[in-house]
Amino acid sequence: MKTCVLKTEEDFTDYCPCSCKILELAESMKTDAMWFFDSCYSNYIRHSYFVTFKSYVTDEYKDYILTIQAIKIDDEWDIKVIKKVDNLLNEIATR
Repeated sequence: MKTCVLKTEEDFTDYCPCSCKILELAESMKTDAMWFFDSCYSNYIRHSYFVTFKSYVTDEYKDYILTIQAIKIDDEWDIKVIKKVDNLLNEIATR
């Protein structure tokens, strides 16, 4: 399995072909925090990406996390939220 870990937002935008769509989804999430890129795990053979975002580095926000999955299926990117932990407990994260 050919995997790669992208640790900077610059590498993520340079090497992930769907980075713009993933960042757009993260920015559009209804939440009480801002999301900042943390890391991206990619599997080039399966054309899949798992991108983790974190929020502010404070006690109040330290456990907030957003993980987005992108998989290429029939030349289209299927992008969805697979984990979202924030203070909005009643919202279901789907897109």
